[in-house]
Amino acid sequence: MAERLKGRRYTAALVEELMASGGQGGRSLDEAARRLAVSTRTLIRRLKEAGTSYRELRDAHRRKLAIELLSDTSLTAAEVAYRLGYEDASNFGKACQRWFGRAPSAVRRRLRERSRRGCGRGERAIRHV
Repeated sequence: MAERLKGRRYTAALVEELMASGGQGGRSLDEAARRLAVSTRTLIRRLKEAGTSYRELRDAHRRKLAIELLSDTSLTAAEVAYRLGYEDASNFGKACQRWFGRAPSAVRRRLRERSRRGCGRGERAIRHV
């Protein structure tokens, strides 16, 4: 049983690695399945068995990158949205609201404040944005 659980989490870890290697926008579900040599349905099922979903993994990947990109004040929110794979900046705004409870501009402002205070940047610094 322990080996089976380990295998379930292994699939999620592979998908996370594929997303990280896929650039800022990550990879599509179809592409991830193709690279893992399984059908899309099998990948969905294995991720479900691991207690996650492709959307959750993609969101976690995008959330982490959003923190990095929003820290770069030379990028507009629209550019950040595009780099994360959003077709529309308003969808990125909705995602920020879901992840952080704030608009991208408020997240950026909070990151800047924390940076000035020396609280560090990154996911831990933004948890309570």
